[in-house]
Amino acid sequence: MPWSEVVARVRHLLEARGDPVSDALLGNLKDIVELAQAGVALPEVGIGYWPTATLGWPSLTLEIFEDRIEVYPPAPPGKAITVWGEPHTPGQAFSEAFKTAVLNAEGPIPDAIR
Repeated sequence: MPWSEVVARVRHLLEARGDPVSDALLGNLKDIVELAQAGVALPEVGIGYWPTATLGWPSLTLEIFEDRIEVYPPAPPGKAITVWGEPHTPGQAFSEAFKTAVLNAEGPIPDAIR
């Protein structure tokens, strides 16, 4: 699946489960696609427990909500992960820490999200 199909795939998965499909959620997802598609490999695409979208790479998982993106780095052996939230509404700029995390999703975990 190419990046151009990510939003449609999430919409399909949410509708198939009977979840509401929010324009704000899809807008946030589109913003992430715009950020990542130029230089990051396509992640695993799915939906969360809530009516959310998920994008997962080996070093990072994002859960996209209507008003924020939750960032889940992998847990170091024997340690808990630190989840952080990136406040976001469609069209809003991302923080530098978030952009660094996404643009390095295939590589080592940036210090900004450890």
